[in-house]
Amino acid sequence: MRLSKQSLAFAVAVAVLLFTLWRLVEPGEAQKIPPEFVLYVKEPKATTAGTPPLGNWDTPTGVVAVDGDLFVLDTGNDRILKLDKTGRVTAILCEVGDCGRLLKAPQAITAHEGLLYVANTGAGQVVVLSTDGSLISTIEPRVSATAGKERFAPSGIVVSTEGDIYVADTGKDLVLRLSNGGETASVFMSDKGESDKYRVSKPIGLSIDVWGNIYIANSGNGRIRKYSPEGRHLQEFAMRSNPAFFSPAYLAIDISGNVYFTDNRSRMVYVYSPTGDLVGTVGLLNARRVDSPGVLRDPQGLCWEGTTLYVADRTAGLFGFQIDPSYWRTKQHLQSWSHP
Repeated sequence: MRLSKQSLAFAVAVAVLLFTLWRLVEPGEAQKIPPEFVLYVKEPKATTAGTPPLGNWDTPTGVVAVDGDLFVLDTGNDRILKLDKTGRVTAILCEVGDCGRLLKAPQAITAHEGLLYVANTGAGQVVVLSTDGSLISTIEPRVSATAGKERFAPSGIVVSTEGDIYVADTGKDLVLRLSNGGETASVFMSDKGESDKYRVSKPIGLSIDVWGNIYIANSGNGRIRKYSPEGRHLQEFAMRSNPAFFSPAYLAIDISGNVYFTDNRSRMVYVYSPTGDLVGTVGLLNARRVDSPGVLRDPQGLCWEGTTLYVADRTAGLFGFQIDPSYWRTKQHLQSWSHP
């Protein structure tokens, strides 16, 4: 049976309409909303009116989320502030009590199974705390690699799902793995690796993805390297033409495998896709313009809570950005000074 011209035109119109609708609902295409600025805590504020002033931040360098609460490492005051999701302080840890006066210039904080792990840099130890500030343990790494040198000074920390603690010492070009509650210390990466891919250069931040892979931010050569739990090199994230231009500090990995890191030179959060392409930045007032003035001033530690990325800024305080990880799949590679 032959279709009339009118019937054929109608069939074509329906086909075009169906194709258009399919494109609108295709996975990954619907969500194109850039990162949204949702929280800014310029200085600590108490939850209850009339509470004595908490004082200002003094170089907040780290943040971690546990059960909906935020724990901010207030490094200059040698304390940890517990905040609710509105940014109000509900408790102060390590000013008094079990961990009172224990912290000395701590640089990083993470969490595992409801406990806080702090890289207590000035004291050369890892401090393990409950979320109410009770001291669980202190761990002072001892390995032959540090023999004859000054005390180990951890600057980055992360804990695997198996409970292994990874700590980075920037000054010694060393990343240690602490097992059995810290009783066993071994070198995970150092500056004496068998090849360049297995050497670290001024490592700072550490992170672990949902598959258990370890990421190390090498501030000395502008590279972020990804390793399997066994220590096999898997991937490298770097600026294509001049890796040394970047000075990556701290890291966070989202559920899709996108890599977020703070940069000590440009003072911005950069985002790399799982395939190693620079796909965006976080912290610009206008996410579509690389020359837009930024809200961040000196970003350091990062953490995820659901779909919110929190950033501790040593100069400006605490920031929160609502982010849909699928957004980065819609982005072209940045054609800018940051990615020639």
